[in-house]
Amino acid sequence: MVPRAARLVLGATAPRPTQSAYVRERAPDLTAHAVRLDPPDGERPRLRQGTDDVDEAAEHLEVSIVERPDEASAGPTVGRRRWREADFGMGDDSTIRTVAESISRLPEHGLVPISFTVESVLDVELLEGGLAGVRLRERRLDDPWVKDYDGTDGEGPAGWVQRFDLEHWGLIAAYHQDRRVGGAVIAFDTIGVDLLGGRQDLVVLWDIRVRPDARGAGVGAALFGAARSWAQARGCRTLKVETQNINVPACRFYRRMGCTLASIDRFAYPQLPGEVQMIWQVELFHRDPHIG
Repeated sequence: MVPRAARLVLGATAPRPTQSAYVRERAPDLTAHAVRLDPPDGERPRLRQGTDDVDEAAEHLEVSIVERPDEASAGPTVGRRRWREADFGMGDDSTIRTVAESISRLPEHGLVPISFTVESVLDVELLEGGLAGVRLRERRLDDPWVKDYDGTDGEGPAGWVQRFDLEHWGLIAAYHQDRRVGGAVIAFDTIGVDLLGGRQDLVVLWDIRVRPDARGAGVGAALFGAARSWAQARGCRTLKVETQNINVPACRFYRRMGCTLASIDRFAYPQLPGEVQMIWQVELFHRDPHIG
């Protein structure tokens, strides 16, 4: 099965429709499992998540992620967001809108390109065979290549309609003026989506994409924030998203959005042995029904 989890371009991702029959390496309690994301040699981490000790003898979680100087760190936002006019020439009206749309508009969503250039990967190293945790080290590629999730048969929006009942799915579009610049698809309460695990208090960010000329301007953050709100409105406690070790920008993005690394599966994609599945998740705040 090829990877199709929520792909952010930036990167992207999207959940696999069938469960892998291979060994799955999970860290149910990340505070008790060491995970390190190390930058390439010669680069210094600029963002570090501190240690969270369970007890004096416990392992710890240590995550180091390199932030490039041109990557603005932006928190989740919903509704409107300012563009960087100098970079994109949007003129006086430089705001974007996020709009919840009918899932029937998936074909329009699919017109937004999802491909991205793979310039580096996260190599997975087991420390003491895994007993001392896992280290993820970023490695630059001598020969970058292009990844296109939609390029695989059945993996684009048109294929989802054939494989799943989309009745409960959500579609959020991002617009600048009247131009569609990105979108996010949210899977919820659907049989056959393994990452949902049959739960009705969990959503999967199935797909998130931004037009190439609008990437890096905060569109992804606006869409992620809108997806969080969509999930919260349905009483969900957790949002999950799948990506791969070849999508380093997406991993950085999800970490900035408050996600933590929930699991790593080195054997999830037998047809793509060089790709490692990485599941990120974020816990959502609940709206108190007794207030307001």
